[in-house]
Amino acid sequence: MSKAGERGAALLELAMVTPLLLLLIFGVADFGRALYTNIAIRDAAQEGVRYAARNPGQATDTVNRVIASTDRPSLTPANVAVTCLGASSPAIEVSVTYDLALITPLAGVFGGKLILQAAERSTIFAEGACVGT
Repeated sequence: MSKAGERGAALLELAMVTPLLLLLIFGVADFGRALYTNIAIRDAAQEGVRYAARNPGQATDTVNRVIASTDRPSLTPANVAVTCLGASSPAIEVSVTYDLALITPLAGVFGGKLILQAAERSTIFAEGACVGT
């Protein structure tokens, strides 16, 4: 085989493998971002439920505490829900939902976003009426 034929074969192999390698690289990056974001929203929900268990009548302050506890991802009040559970054993739940936009090419075929959710529950430790959002 001639040198020109070998160069052409190598170029063809590169053209076939490059999109797969890029897809793998972007997929690993998205996985890392999703893992980091999931940990951040779980920690924010834990901080919120810790605050809400001590201050059950202050749902707005609980939401603000959740939002202030993380700067990445940037949360809004629409991402946070505070729910009162059970009258016999007073408990409270703080849940955080976040839509993570994917950077992987062709992710638009699958919706282009990943919905991450975290919820934490706790018994109410303080006196007062539980207020949810």
